[in-house]
Amino acid sequence: MTLALHGKSRQRRTWLLMAALVAIVLGISGSLMLNREGTRADSATITFDAYALGNINGQDGWSKTGPFDVEVVADGGEALRVSERRHERFIW
Repeated sequence: MTLALHGKSRQRRTWLLMAALVAIVLGISGSLMLNREGTRADSATITFDAYALGNINGQDGWSKTGPFDVEVVADGGEALRVSERRHERFIW
């Protein structure tokens, strides 16, 4: 036995489905907007004027591990230079 929806009951069902769809879309949109605000990264400005030139390791909690080229340099004021160059030790 099948029931056919006619007249007002079919219109009501269509109306409820459309209202539910709009509610879902608005809910997802609102959720995305709220999450976007919460995912901003913290930022800080660091000046290296009080740092000694050369290796950053051990200065004010900084640590440098590995062979990468990272040091405090004088470039119109102290700055942290980071490059892809590696310092590798060769044993001859």
